[in-house]
Amino acid sequence: MANKSVSEAKKQLRSENEELRLRLTEAEETLYAIRNGEVDAIVVSGAEGARIFSLTSAETPYRIMVEEMHEGAATLMADTTIIHCNSRFAKMVAHTTEQIIGARFSQLIGENEKSAFTRLFNSGLAGKSSGEIIFLSPENEVRYFHLSFSPLPPEVTGDVCVIVSDFTERKQAEELRISEEKYKSIFEQSVIGKLMTSISDGKMKVNKAFSEMLGYSETELAALNWQSITHPEDLKHDQKTFSLLISGEKETARWEKRYIHKNGKIVWVDISTTIQRDKDNNPLFFNTSIIDISERKQALKELQQSEERYRSLLTNLETGIVVHAPDTSIIMYNLRASELLGLSEDQMKGRLAVNPDWKFIHPDGVSMQIDEYPVNRVISSGKAFSNMVLGVIQPAGKTLVWLTVNGFPAYDDRGEISEVIISFIDISERKQAEDDLTESNNKFRAIFENNSASMAIILPDTTILMVNDEYCKMSGYTRDEVIGTSWTRQIPPEDLERLKEYNRRRLIDPQDAPDKYEFTFYNKNGEIVHSLMSISIFNRMIIASFVDITELKQAEADLLKKMDELLQFQRLTVGRELKMIELKKEINELLKGSGKEEKYRIVE
Repeated sequence: MANKSVSEAKKQLRSENEELRLRLTEAEETLYAIRNGEVDAIVVSGAEGARIFSLTSAETPYRIMVEEMHEGAATLMADTTIIHCNSRFAKMVAHTTEQIIGARFSQLIGENEKSAFTRLFNSGLAGKSSGEIIFLSPENEVRYFHLSFSPLPPEVTGDVCVIVSDFTERKQAEELRISEEKYKSIFEQSVIGKLMTSISDGKMKVNKAFSEMLGYSETELAALNWQSITHPEDLKHDQKTFSLLISGEKETARWEKRYIHKNGKIVWVDISTTIQRDKDNNPLFFNTSIIDISERKQALKELQQSEERYRSLLTNLETGIVVHAPDTSIIMYNLRASELLGLSEDQMKGRLAVNPDWKFIHPDGVSMQIDEYPVNRVISSGKAFSNMVLGVIQPAGKTLVWLTVNGFPAYDDRGEISEVIISFIDISERKQAEDDLTESNNKFRAIFENNSASMAIILPDTTILMVNDEYCKMSGYTRDEVIGTSWTRQIPPEDLERLKEYNRRRLIDPQDAPDKYEFTFYNKNGEIVHSLMSISIFNRMIIASFVDITELKQAEADLLKKMDELLQFQRLTVGRELKMIELKKEINELLKGSGKEEKYRIVE
């Protein structure tokens, strides 16, 4: 029983399958006939009975009218399937009618436009709707379409009718108008010079900025051509540039040139030019932008002159200049630096501080370490330094040159060292003079210290600067006790004013005061010391040499005393002799009066 049921079911399924196959074949044939216009109408059975859909006959006038429309027209099903379209529509979307019928309209629309199309189509199912979409043809040509959707009545095949208008040219014209107005606004209101120059006669249409740049009115410039306001020396270059643009060898050109201002002065400009062509690529005019760079040119000229002066100054400086990069390599130097360092131009370029040929030494003759080199000192500390004294041994002749060196860093916008500038002055002669002076000073000190005479060096303000051992012996003071004190404290009042006066006169005119004189001073024990002082002046300092004449003065005093005593004795003796002579004269007179011979012989 069960097997019988299965067999009947299979038979029924085969019967239904065959019926469906026949209906599908009939539908395909019908659809083919409709597409190719082989039927005028079809009868469709439904719940309400049979319905007749006319495809030709009564609709023929309408078909003709639709085919002759300038707009595209199509009938769509609810899923946007196109069941009819006119030839204009096919031409608009760049497909054949066969390709379009049965295709979905949404398949012809780009992804970016599908949402707008769907919105318009859905509105068209319920009622009328219209809107714009952008259509991209298979050749990637952009077209602008206006779509008007209307629902179809039930008795008409399809659900929606769409009328398509191509307004690409109008859209492009509008965009061109807007573009022209925008360009005109930019052209006229631009703060830089703008001009459109005719290729045929060189006449110009200019904006206000350009006319003000050259001091002409726009009307005056319109009557001129570009050649008449161009500097004669620039005409040849300009003509060549324009020829390259016209021939198509160049699309744009930019250069600097000179215009002649209405008042005759030169106006330097930065000029940028393109050539405008028509749709057939024929040249129409030059479109030019001009920036006044006269001030920049003048500043550049002044900068160049300044650089020339700087370079000349740098070249002729007696100071050596070397500019190092952060890696210590030399990026610039002057001739004096090359001479002082004993290096050729090839040896200087790119040379690093870490180089075996360099030989720097300290003033005491000890070799400098690499990190002590001037450039490394600046890089490591980030600070400037000045008046470093060092010696450099020139590589070629092994000559020692003494230098005073200054260095400082230059920083970039990030606060990092971009350059290190080292300057140095040859002080070899001064160093030799200092060495000679040091040697001379050593000799002088040796003479000063070992002199048998007492010596002192006294400043103009009477301060004792130096004394030797003999002075200490003579005065009884140690060096520490007298150096830095005034010599006036050792002078007794009776000599002080005289010596001060000598000092005052000597400072005004060294020849106006005696250079040798005696004076007295107190030694440490408070005793008076007699001294003979000899004075010489050096750099307003008084170099005094003292001879202790205290014993001599004492001997002189003793001698004077003895002489005084002798004179007193002599005076007494002479008085007695005179009295004896007078007495002898009286005796002789008495003897002579008594007639006797004179007894005494008197010598007057």
